[in-house]
Amino acid sequence: MKRRLIALSVLLAAALAIATGIYLGKLRSTEDFLNELRAPTGPVGFCVHLGAGDGALTVELAAGDRLAVHALESDAEKAGRARKRLESLDLYGRAAVEPWTARWLPYADNLVNVLAAETRPGFPSTR
Repeated sequence: MKRRLIALSVLLAAALAIATGIYLGKLRSTEDFLNELRAPTGPVGFCVHLGAGDGALTVELAAGDRLAVHALESDAEKAGRARKRLESLDLYGRAAVEPWTARWLPYADNLVNVLAAETRPGFPSTR
């Protein structure tokens, strides 16, 4: 069952990337990713940020004003710092940060428009 959920999560992420026109081979940096999102033809809707860390990318995603952002971070302390960062910039509400350690994503099918993953929570590092 766990393998099936992981496989479905990977397929969902790939489908979302293709649906929004963001391809791994096309984008070479975070700046390219943000420019693609902020373009007039960029996606509007709900964004999930996996591995939010200190919240720097979460802030950038929310500042674009086109996406509601839900950031998931496996480290509760980092999630707290990211939340404080959003609050200090008056972005909490447009974006939220939550500690999350489950190996599955807490969303219904077809809910997420953009998936930004800085880490692969629950998966071993490839480095």
